[in-house]
Amino acid sequence: MTRSVCLLLAAAACMPAPPEDLVTDGAPHQSALTQDALAGTWDGVDFTEEEALAVLDIVDTASEDELDHDVPLDSRAVRSILYARPVGSMSRLSGLYFVGEDALLNLRDYALLELEEGFDTGDWSPEDEPED
Repeated sequence: MTRSVCLLLAAAACMPAPPEDLVTDGAPHQSALTQDALAGTWDGVDFTEEEALAVLDIVDTASEDELDHDVPLDSRAVRSILYARPVGSMSRLSGLYFVGEDALLNLRDYALLELEEGFDTGDWSPEDEPED
């Protein structure tokens, strides 16, 4: 074994075990291990598990053009997301530069459109609306 691997193993052996969920006054304390739950609120925006999964799929697979124009997101948020791929968690997404409440609202709304049965956002345009 090389010296650096031995040092790394020795340092890891000295690290404390991850904290267990603690209970204080009957209320569970959220540890770092459970903080990336799918359903929750980030930057003031509520997400169900289904919405969070859809948003994470969008930010990890959508093209730059789709994020910029279809969702739509600020171009700085788009660059931040593309650079961070794969994003993988809502807490990481909400922590990215220029991804705040407005971006998360737009992402959630876009994800809801994609979740609707038979609705493909890639095929829709304002010209497709029926005339009155």
